[in-house]
Amino acid sequence: MPRSGALHGRHIRGFMAVAVAGILAAGCVVVPYSPPAESSSTPVRLEQADRVLVTVGPRQLLEDTSEALRRRDRDIEIVDSFAFRAAVFPEGDWRLSRLLVPERRSLLAASGADYLVVVGPVLTGAPDERGLFVGTAYGFYGAGTNTTQGSALMLIVDLARGEILDALRTRAEGTDVAVGFFYGLIIHATTESSVRRACLDSVVETLRRVHPEGRLRLVLMAAEPIGSSEYALSLITE
Repeated sequence: MPRSGALHGRHIRGFMAVAVAGILAAGCVVVPYSPPAESSSTPVRLEQADRVLVTVGPRQLLEDTSEALRRRDRDIEIVDSFAFRAAVFPEGDWRLSRLLVPERRSLLAASGADYLVVVGPVLTGAPDERGLFVGTAYGFYGAGTNTTQGSALMLIVDLARGEILDALRTRAEGTDVAVGFFYGLIIHATTESSVRRACLDSVVETLRRVHPEGRLRLVLMAAEPIGSSEYALSLITE
């Protein structure tokens, strides 16, 4: 993809900081917007589940997800992930494949949770940068765009059945636009936030289709790949 100009992804935060500092000096307006995001089910390849560990961190990701889900549905109850892990993995083997074996179902049923949600982080691809936009002590000049794609995966496990309920993939594309001739205007796409909001909306909608009323007891965990640097949940999805 073309990479002409000075509005590079690694510099956009610097331009944003310059823009904020320049509001008083030269005058710049930063306008955020949320690009549309789409979520859909994606097939799961359980033959790769041996390559995925379910984990209790990053803690901030799981805590933020917990709060966001409870804001969406007041009947959601979050089960402690450390207690869940100790109950269903007494031998300490945290591979996703071990969670799904039939022999594990009695432990899952007694875990105190109805569903496990494996939370994937939002990933952003390399930006497509065009144009030239510079911020200086004497103002903002030029015009440029920076288009970025974001995506995330979430896995939902029905613990009563010991089976995957759904795997949800969410995507969005946002474009930052910057123009200036002494005064500057930056339209900033909050792509990561759009992906995360749509992803969590889809999780609640999916759960409420199969569990339309009453309390939902969820345990939230993350995932890590074994022997790989790949996005963990991408190992088991298409």
